[in-house]
Amino acid sequence: MYSTELYIPGICDSGLNVWFVDYEQAKQYCDQRSGVYLLPYRHHFFVCKSAHVEKLGLDPNDSDWGKIGFDWVCPLDIEAKSRLEKKLRSKPEKKIVMSNEK
Repeated sequence: MYSTELYIPGICDSGLNVWFVDYEQAKQYCDQRSGVYLLPYRHHFFVCKSAHVEKLGLDPNDSDWGKIGFDWVCPLDIEAKSRLEKKLRSKPEKKIVMSNEK
C-alpha cells in the first residue's frame, strides 16, 4: 500500500481523474500523455492534471515534479520526492495523510 493519500474528498472532487487498481496500467497511461501526474490514493492510483496538484497546495511547475518523472508512486529521484513531501507537510489545512509505510 502506498500510504500517501493525494486525493482529498471535498477539495479535489472537481476535474477528471483517471483511476486504476494496477500501478503498471496507471504508469502506461501516464507515459502516453504529457502534462499529467501519477498519484496514489489508498490501494489505488490515479492520473490527474495540474489543477489537482494546485488544489493540494503544490506548484505543478515545481522542477521536482520533472525530477520524479511526474510519478509519486515510483519516483525517479527520491530526494526530489522528499522535497515535495516536505512542502505537503507544510499544508496542514489540506489534511494530507502520509507515513513511511508502503
